[in-house]
Formats: sequence, C-alpha cells, structure tokens
Amino acid sequence: MDLIKSTKYYDILVSSDKKIAEIKWKKPILDMLIEEYKTVLSKAYSQLLDLKPEALLQNTQDAVYPITDELQEWLTENITKKIFEKIGLKKIAYLVPTDFLTKIGIEMLIQKANQKSTIARNFLDDYQKAIDWLRK
Repeated sequence: MDLIKSTKYYDILVSSDKKIAEIKWKKPILDMLIEEYKTVLSKAYSQLLDLKPEALLQNTQDAVYPITDELQEWLTENITKKIFEKIGLKKIAYLVPTDFLTKIGIEMLIQKANQKSTIARNFLDDYQKAIDWLRK
C-alpha cells in the first residue's frame, strides 16, 4: 500500500492497482468532540471520491472512536450514502483490535450498516486476512 495522505488523525493508503484504499485511524481521534470527529471523517472519506476504490480497509487497530446510535445514523446518511455508495464501494473490512469489547461495538456497527446498505462488510483482527477478504 502506498501512502497518499497523512494527517494527525489518519493516513490514507492505496494499493498499487488502486482497487483497495485503506484509512488508518490514529489515537488523537479519541480526544475529539463529536462535531470535530464528523468533520475529520468527512474530509478523510471525501478523499475516496477521487480514488474510486472498489474496497476499503478501515484500519482501527490503533484507535476506535465510540459509535453511538446517533453517530451511526449520521455515518449512514453522510458517509455511506453520500460517499461510499456514490463511488461504488463493494466491500469494507474493519481491522479491529483484538479487545473483545471493542470488537463487539464494531460488530454491532457493521450489523446496523448492513441493514441500510448493499456494501459487504466484515471485521477482522489480522491485516493480511482483511486484505485477502477485500480481494475476493
């Protein structure tokens, strides 16, 4: 994966064939208030509009922002529908920490998202397995 953008909050990487994009979230996102977090998400995911990847790796191994029901609704309306579906994403893999409670929260997020979108989603705790799943 080649680094194409790096900020205090995230790195955006893309595979050599441009089919997979990765957003690697960094610990400073945990200190944000919700409105600031939404702004950062919008800026990060807007980068995908130019890349138009088929698949996305959400690398949250270093930082997972707490997802409330309200934030989930916002994500569905402002990220999934306005960006992910617009570029035609087919799959999203969530690379998550092995911590059980965190994994449960992400799993609930994915289940809710799957009910409102046709994009296939999966959560894994191994980088290579995530990439392999996205390439299938």
